[in-house]
Amino acid sequence: MADSTPRDRESDERDRIDAIMSSGVFDAPPNPQLDRITRMAARVFDVPIVMATVIDSDSIWIKSSVGFEPRCLARADGLCETVIETGRFVHRYDARQHPVAKLHPLVDTDTGIVFYAGAPVRDAEGRVLGTFCIADHHPRAFSEREQQSLQDFADWVVDLIQRRRAELERDADRRRYRAIIENPTVSVSEIDESGIVLNVNQAALTLSGYDRSELVGHSYLKYVDPDFQSATLAGFESVSSGGFIELDLDLIHKDGSIHTYDISACPFQIASGETHAIVMMWDISEESINEAKVVIAEKRYRQLFETSRDAMAFLSPVDGRHVEVNGAYCRMTGHSKEALEQMLFTDLSPTEITPERAREYLEELRTTGVTQENERELRHKDGSVIPVSTCAWLLTDDQDEPLAILSRARDISEQKRLEIEQAQQQDHLEAQVAERTRELEDSLTRLRRAERLASVGTLASGLAHQINNPIGSILNSAEYALMCENDENVNTIWKGALLESVEQARRCGRIVHSMLQYSRGEPTERWPEDLGAVLQRALNATQSYAKARQATIKVSEDERPTPVMVNPIEMEQVLVNIINNAIESNAAGANIAVRLVAREKQVYVAITDDGRGISPENTSRVLDPFYTTRQREGGTGLGLSVAVGIVDEFGGTLTVESEPDTGTTVTIAMPLAASTTTPEERL
Repeated sequence: MADSTPRDRESDERDRIDAIMSSGVFDAPPNPQLDRITRMAARVFDVPIVMATVIDSDSIWIKSSVGFEPRCLARADGLCETVIETGRFVHRYDARQHPVAKLHPLVDTDTGIVFYAGAPVRDAEGRVLGTFCIADHHPRAFSEREQQSLQDFADWVVDLIQRRRAELERDADRRRYRAIIENPTVSVSEIDESGIVLNVNQAALTLSGYDRSELVGHSYLKYVDPDFQSATLAGFESVSSGGFIELDLDLIHKDGSIHTYDISACPFQIASGETHAIVMMWDISEESINEAKVVIAEKRYRQLFETSRDAMAFLSPVDGRHVEVNGAYCRMTGHSKEALEQMLFTDLSPTEITPERAREYLEELRTTGVTQENERELRHKDGSVIPVSTCAWLLTDDQDEPLAILSRARDISEQKRLEIEQAQQQDHLEAQVAERTRELEDSLTRLRRAERLASVGTLASGLAHQINNPIGSILNSAEYALMCENDENVNTIWKGALLESVEQARRCGRIVHSMLQYSRGEPTERWPEDLGAVLQRALNATQSYAKARQATIKVSEDERPTPVMVNPIEMEQVLVNIINNAIESNAAGANIAVRLVAREKQVYVAITDDGRGISPENTSRVLDPFYTTRQREGGTGLGLSVAVGIVDEFGGTLTVESEPDTGTTVTIAMPLAASTTTPEERL
């Protein structure tokens, strides 16, 4: 019991309630035998209070008692409730001293219970249906022998319950027999072991044309065509042995005509132990067959309705009252069939449904004839809420007049639990993916920053070359001004020299500032710059590296100016990265061709090597961040991805063409600009 889950305990409780309902004890009238048992227990144990109880989901029903008047009590912890929960004998020497029992409403009142002893009343399957208990107004010990005696009384009550169930089953058999023999649509006869007809229903008389006196008391063979009598005898001998037969048989109608019937016969044991045959006949003419099909279909439909695992109910199309429900519906809701037939379908909703809304639902169903599968909630008798999937159909007669509403409900508690778990797992996975994505983005940012800073060293020579010219200009202006110290226009010369020095100093500052912006990853300024000059600086910057790797570089340049709108520092770094890749493409010394061509409004720089090349399936990936074919040599896979980003910002494109064992060509296409004036020159 301690290891069971709440769901297991709920299921066990519902099974227990079902067992009480089926035992017949719950609705049984007062039983004199049970009263004698309780009176005898009062004398045996010398106690003022004895009770035999049945306990449903929320109440304790006293079926017989001594010294106790109420017929019904609410369930409360500590006494009978503990017997039900544990399934064991419970003894309270002084209930007032027990931490739970002292809170019971029957304990410690003016005439309250002090001593209590209760034994479980179990059915044949071991389910606890109630208790047999005794009580006193004073503390009292209770020996093991007395405990066994009290359990014997409880078992005596069980015997009464089993006899009651047997009576109910016999009554059910009698009702089934009456239902069969009195069936107005099927011909039914009862025949004894000697073949004498004992009873027939009205349908048999109508079908055969005979009066009751002409059939009852006569041998059935009298009405069987002689050609079929031997087969009929063999069949009924099988029924007498407990078998079941089906055969087509020609019988003689009262008017002398021969009719073919479909015969079914099954054994039926009477109280004396004899086995009689219950015989059902169907005329297999076309009209009779159609009528029989309707009866069979109704029987099968009834069987499906009763045995369905889904909760099924017929509702009134007028107000939605339960007309009939199956066992699954009772188990799902915790209510008996009798209780449900007094309830509207809205009574089972955990939220209030107004009469107007209920009428709208019924009117909509009468109009459409069926509802879509939808999810709603039902309230169990114990107050718990059950998620269900429901749908409903409107049943009509031949004139399309509403007869009933067939409602189906399926418990989807497990499905809902799995959906919640799946959603939680999905949220957890999405959070993990988002976290990993952030970590990767941070790593990519740090690597790109490291790559950018590492490239600053390569740009150092280019920076020296770029600021060498303005510094030389400043030096020349100053020397010229000093040489003209005695010139009559010395003031004009000195002013011009100073202005030139200021302009060139600003240019140096812009170049250095641009490099700082690049190293920090900040947006940089752009101005028209001759791409040939930028390319030359990149070649100068990589010259020593090419020499160290025994690589040769051949350059072919267009003679026309090739102005492009770029930041020279960044554009130079793009070219340096691509040239370095070409130098590293062949360990034995790469042969590199660099071509600069201007065509119409575009200028192209193509850098080709004779290295190992890239396979076709990897060519499309070389521009992706972190992809590299030189991982062993320390490549990060960021050089080309950074280059693509810079070229794209400048309005150009970067493409890669490669063949394995042949080489690779990287082409940069840039739009031509109007001029090559720098921002300083436009001041």
